[in-house]
Amino acid sequence: MTVFLLITLSLIPATMVLFGLVWRQNPPKAINRLYGYRTDWSMKSHETWDFAHKYCAALWLWTGIPIWVISIVAWSIGLRCGYSTLTRVATALTLVQCICLALPILPTEIALRRRFDTDGKGKTI
Repeated sequence: MTVFLLITLSLIPATMVLFGLVWRQNPPKAINRLYGYRTDWSMKSHETWDFAHKYCAALWLWTGIPIWVISIVAWSIGLRCGYSTLTRVATALTLVQCICLALPILPTEIALRRRFDTDGKGKTI
């Protein structure tokens, strides 16, 4: 059961790192509503689509790797404290991981608004 918790604690950070690595170099080619970073601003043009994926990918890599390491360390400490403590630690870490997964939406949207106009064209400085 404890190995299951370790695997569970690795799912969100692994997703962040995997998509961070993929989107950093290869964002989805076509703008679509099924796969990718899908907000109104990111889907205005191909430039906003590529920018949003690369920006979000960098944030996910920047947060995903440390969160993964922290999760493994916390799991190993919780393992020594007993199953009851381990499950509480795992629950808290999963909540923190979900926040870290969603939080990059805010800076990505801010960066899109600063870099592009409402039509999805790059702003001149």
